[in-house]
Amino acid sequence: MNKTSGLLVSMEDSFDSLMSRGLPKLHKDIKTAMVESLEAFKNRTNEEQTKSLETFSDNVEVTLNKTSGIITSIETGFEDFIKLSQMDLASVKNETETIHDLLVEKLTVSTRRKHIIL
Repeated sequence: MNKTSGLLVSMEDSFDSLMSRGLPKLHKDIKTAMVESLEAFKNRTNEEQTKSLETFSDNVEVTLNKTSGIITSIETGFEDFIKLSQMDLASVKNETETIHDLLVEKLTVSTRRKHIIL
């Protein structure tokens, strides 16, 4: 259960991180960069415009890579959580079957003893 809880907390943290630093920031960064670039373009030469576009493109790519990394982290955490929950269910099922078998065995032995006594 601690492992499951830990994975859930990790996934929640990753999701919070994605929402706080990922998607909204990406949207804001792109919008800001586009506005700044367009305003700056008016007074720049072709060379300066090309360099500005390359910088803008690099910044967007870096931000996208960070966001992609966070999403991958969430996906991996979710897959681990599913595997762990399936393992936990399997072990619970095994334990339940073992307990059931023991109970049946004890009842059978107890019933035999009663028949012997009678």
